[in-house]
Amino acid sequence: MKKVLDKNTKNFVRSVPRLLTEVTAFMTLHQGDVLLAGVPLFGPKAKAGDIVRTEIEHIGTLENIVVEENGGASL
Repeated sequence: MKKVLDKNTKNFVRSVPRLLTEVTAFMTLHQGDVLLAGVPLFGPKAKAGDIVRTEIEHIGTLENIVVEENGGASL
């Protein structure tokens, strides 16, 4: 499997506390929720069949396969 992007929270435009403040202003997060924040501008675009792997150090790994849905790729 080819790694296309390897980033972590220190590369975010917004800090994690600010991101959580903005998100929780319009939705409730519950224990176990995962917030995926996207990729940098002009970053790689996911296409149907791609595997998106998200790892949280010392916690675990989440994998999703991108599928084609209504004319566009979706997780």
